[in-house]
Amino acid sequence: MKMLAILSVLFILVACSKDNRNSKKLEGDWKLVKKEVNGQNVDLTGLSVVLECAECIGDNIGCYGYYREKTAQPNNTSNLVVLPIETKFSNKGTTLTIDYDNGSNFEVYDVLKISKKELKIKFSGSENVYYFEAI
Repeated sequence: MKMLAILSVLFILVACSKDNRNSKKLEGDWKLVKKEVNGQNVDLTGLSVVLECAECIGDNIGCYGYYREKTAQPNNTSNLVVLPIETKFSNKGTTLTIDYDNGSNFEVYDVLKISKKELKIKFSGSENVYYFEAI
């Protein structure tokens, strides 16, 4: 019984540490460079999306930052959307939740790849895959 308790604690520590390691990798600014829907590339001309992820506060708290989306308009103007975000990893770093606008809108992604330079995520329950590069 004592061994089971020790193994349970170790499992929790390992799972949390993977979430926290991925949070550390996400710190910084990320630019959307490619999007696929059902395996087909989506034209991103006129669209700029940047995730700004500040330093993580601590274990299992998440990282705060901003979502910035700039869309070109036909009359040579642009529409800019800026939302505060909180990013949080779970499931041993395999799930990324992005909470937009402080709890009013959140999305869940499957993490396909993450490093200090690349982020590839898939919107859960869909075929939408997003490729980000560190900037």
